[in-house]
Formats: sequence, C-alpha cells, structure tokens
Amino acid sequence: MRIVSRWPVFLGLLVFVLACARPVATPTPTPTATPTATPVATPSPTPTPIASPPSFIPTPVGSPTPTPTPTLTPVPPGTPTQGPSPTVPTPTPTATPTPGVTPAIPTPTPTPQTFRITLAPSKDNTLYQDATGNLSNGAGQHIFAGLTNLGQVRRGLIAFDLADKIPPGSRVVSVQLTLHLSRTVSLLSETVLLHRVLGDWGQGRSDADINEGIGAAAAPNDATWLHRIFPSEQWQTPGGDFVEEPSATLEVGGIGTYTWGPTEQMVADVQDWVDRPSTNFGWLIKGNETEIRTTKRFDSMENPNEADRPMLTVEFTSASVKP
Repeated sequence: MRIVSRWPVFLGLLVFVLACARPVATPTPTPTATPTATPVATPSPTPTPIASPPSFIPTPVGSPTPTPTPTLTPVPPGTPTQGPSPTVPTPTPTATPTPGVTPAIPTPTPTPQTFRITLAPSKDNTLYQDATGNLSNGAGQHIFAGLTNLGQVRRGLIAFDLADKIPPGSRVVSVQLTLHLSRTVSLLSETVLLHRVLGDWGQGRSDADINEGIGAAAAPNDATWLHRIFPSEQWQTPGGDFVEEPSATLEVGGIGTYTWGPTEQMVADVQDWVDRPSTNFGWLIKGNETEIRTTKRFDSMENPNEADRPMLTVEFTSASVKP
C-alpha cells in the first residue's frame, strides 16, 4: 500500500491563504492642532452684512492662547451696539425745584456811608419882651439874645429844614451850629444856651431899623413874645415854649464866629427831627437874662454877608444815596 505524503499540500494551502489575506497596516493618527477662530466684533446692522471667514491658527503646545484684539467697527449714529460699553461718568443729581416755589435770592446789604452836609436856616426871628406882644423882626438882618440896658429880654429863634436833606433811616452822629456875633454891649463872655423849641412858630415880614435892638411892629405870621404865629396863635408860656434843659452851651465874648456842639443832646434833637419831621421846631437862643447889658447880636439868614449867616453842620451815616 502506497503512503502518499500530504505535507506539500498543506504548505501550498497555507501559502494561498496568506496571499489572499494580506494584512493592512493601521496608521497611527497624528495629533492635529485645534483650530482657533479669530473673534470678530459683531458688525453693526448694515444693508448687506458680510461674515468674515474664520482663520485657523495652530495653538502652540504648552503656550497660552493669546487673547485676540477685537476689531472696532464704526457704528452709524443712533445705532445700538452690542458688547461692552465704555465707562461713562455718572452725572451728579440735580435738585428738582418744587413747582410753584421760587428760590429766594439773597439781597445784598448796602454798606452805610458817612456824609456831612451844611444847611442854611429855613427861618429865624427874635422874641422881644413886650407886654402887648406886638414886636418882632422876621425880615431883619440880626437876631438877639440876652438882657438889654433897660432890662428887657431878647431871645432868638432858629430852625433848619431837614426833611429833604437827610434820608429817612439815617443815623445822626454829629451836629454843630455856627453863628457870627456882629455886635455886643460888653466884651465880657456870656453863656449862650440852645434850648429845643416845643411848638411851631412863624417868620413874617417885620423889619426893625437902626441896629434892630428894639424890634418892629409884628406882621402876620411873625413870632412875638406872646405869639407863636401872630396874631392868632399864642405860646403856652410868654417868651416861648422850650425844653428847660439846654441842648448846648457856649461862652460868647467879642465879635467873631462861634460854634455850638457837637453835643449828645444836639445829636438827639436832630435825630428826632429826622425820624419825626413834624417835631422839628428848631432851637431857642437864650443869653444871660439876670444881668443887664448882656445882649449879644448875631447875624441872621437875611444878612447881606453870606459868610456870616447861620450854618448847621450835620454828619450822618446812611445806606441811601447821598442827597
């Protein structure tokens, strides 16, 4: 019996199988860089928006990813933009005024100023002691004070209009009365006083002659020893109604110019006349009435020499315009 070897057949079959089943190599995947899209700021709405294609940038291994710089896109006025807005300072709140209420505006306080004015008399006269009350010298050039050689009293009257000269509300700080002595019986000094008058009085057109020492017949509206206003209105006391306490005193001697004040009472008198013009009746000029031959003659507002006429000097402070 013939034994046939099968080994060659097996080998041939194996070769065939291996030839038909050719192995395919599996490729090892290569790491691929992850693409990073470049961010683009959101475009503002336009008629035809165009999208920008992404750019792929390989990210280096082990390096931080750089932050892309946003691209600024112009925005038409009035078009809202998306994304972060720039920081805007917060405005300070403004107080809302209450409806119907007008804020008060402070009124600046005027600074008081000091003024000095010199005034001429508004009227003057002389009271001649006389039982009939018929003597005066309203239009005369002189006024008298003292006791005559015959023992008759003479008293002067003088007043100044302040109503339109010193503004209301002013504060009087100084007052001086200046008179010029033009004749005297004696060169001896005599005390001459100013007394505030308490009632109105008049100045008529009577005019004494010679040296005017004896007076003239009273005219209507004159002041006399008995009358405030001749011939109808009389003094309560013959010789005039006045404050007993003098507002000022001064020693008067020979011919020359004399000034009374300033005194506190003269300031008070004028201040009251400024505040209450209806009480302004001026002063009575009173000399030495206990000894004869003490009469002093002063020049009046009618004196032809203007420099010798009476003057009242007043200093005052006021916030008003200077008169």
